[in-house]
Amino acid sequence: GSFLIAFNSLATLFEGRAWQLGVLRAIGVRPRVVWGELLKESALLGAAGVVVGIPLGIGLAHLLLPMITTAAALNSKVATPDAQLALHATSLALAVPLGLSAALLAGALPAWRATRIGMAQTMRQRGVEQEGMSTSSRWVIRALVAVGIGATVLLQSGTGVPAWGLV
Repeated sequence: GSFLIAFNSLATLFEGRAWQLGVLRAIGVRPRVVWGELLKESALLGAAGVVVGIPLGIGLAHLLLPMITTAAALNSKVATPDAQLALHATSLALAVPLGLSAALLAGALPAWRATRIGMAQTMRQRGVEQEGMSTSSRWVIRALVAVGIGATVLLQSGTGVPAWGLV
């Protein structure tokens, strides 16, 4: 869930600045350089998000765990158990690449779009929403996501390793 939120937020931010990429290309900056600069910015934003987000997430978990435990116990009509927050190094280690990859993917899409179409067209589209994917591309992506979710469910249920759920 948080991956999609980060991806959509950053992609929207970068898409709004796509015309600036067109200006850079118009003054002679090569598409590969534009692509690289946007990915560097994405990496920096992702790193900042990871550095701030992980401690805030842990703090929020400490704050909300008693309330969630009580609500679940009330819903199940059982006594409220004494819940302890358990942090695992693998979960924290997995959060870092997921946060960075969300930021890098969010920057890669608008950079690809800006380098794919002409400079003049990019600048003319300032303030105009970019075209989406074709219908066939959407179905391919949906199928890949469905297969990925199915594989993850099978791996988690087959191995009993909760890390597959995070994947």
